[in-house]
Amino acid sequence: MKQLDVLLLGWEFPPLVAGDSGVACYELAKELASQVNLSLILPKTDSQYVLSNVELTGLNNINLQDTPAPAKPKYQVFGHQAVPQPEIKPYGAPTYTGQEELQAPAYEQPGEAETVGELAGSQDRTITTESVEELNIFGQTDFSQLDYNTQVIHFARYATRLAAQKHYDVIYAYDWMTYLAGIELKLVSGKLLVVHVASLCEERGGPDSKGWAYEIEKQALEKADLIIAQSDGLVSTIEARYDIPAAKIRSLNNLDEPFPAELVEEEEEEPTVTSEPAAPTATATSVETATTPIAESLDWQETASNMVNVFQKLLEKPNLVQK
Repeated sequence: MKQLDVLLLGWEFPPLVAGDSGVACYELAKELASQVNLSLILPKTDSQYVLSNVELTGLNNINLQDTPAPAKPKYQVFGHQAVPQPEIKPYGAPTYTGQEELQAPAYEQPGEAETVGELAGSQDRTITTESVEELNIFGQTDFSQLDYNTQVIHFARYATRLAAQKHYDVIYAYDWMTYLAGIELKLVSGKLLVVHVASLCEERGGPDSKGWAYEIEKQALEKADLIIAQSDGLVSTIEARYDIPAAKIRSLNNLDEPFPAELVEEEEEEPTVTSEPAAPTATATSVETATTPIAESLDWQETASNMVNVFQKLLEKPNLVQK
């Protein structure tokens, strides 16, 4: 079986950021790299740091001007048309539509900013641009002082531009700050999107946190093909709060469990056997406290293996997840 190509979008990562989230992302990347072809895109990395079997890219270390932008769609803004087409071309539009006399309008490229302040209808359409390097905030030393909204938007802009040049079967957005990039890549590629949830917006900012970050979180959870929650408690919370189908949410602790649709298939294939109900057995309850780092509480090799199995299942049978 061909190895999967997985694009992992991370945020914190050693050695620059060695918090719990960064260490957990590192452990996952290290184990996934032994089972898939892994590309990891981060805001910042140490240019001298190498992770075995991982194509590791920090946006602060690349020249984005050398990275071709995705091809622009071939369309024309309606307001720029000299003569509107009376009929759609495939159904017999006249040969002459007036488009022959229209000069194609200039479109700004990603990383370029058009000057503002011109009066509407001004004849001066001069466009000035800045170098994408000057706009790339991840190259700045004082990156931590920038607000999260700015960081998230810039990461999505540059990560999607870079990822457009790569081949991948699965997009794995590991932190909420990478959700916007994951959504964009899902829309342009149609690839499997997996969203990792360590916490929800309301937990981080309180019950009144219904702003921009909440809307990104909501879109990501709705558009994702699979949601991996960091704890069992988050599974039911996501399902109830965002009205997400239960089959679409998995906990890191139960990745190896079959999907409900698989159980239905097995029941339909196997004859029903009547037997005495088994006596309930006591099971150990795993209690994960806030003081137990997730990176230390999991067998990452087994977790990564279970993830790959789930990815393979969903690529082969997307209908296992009911949306």
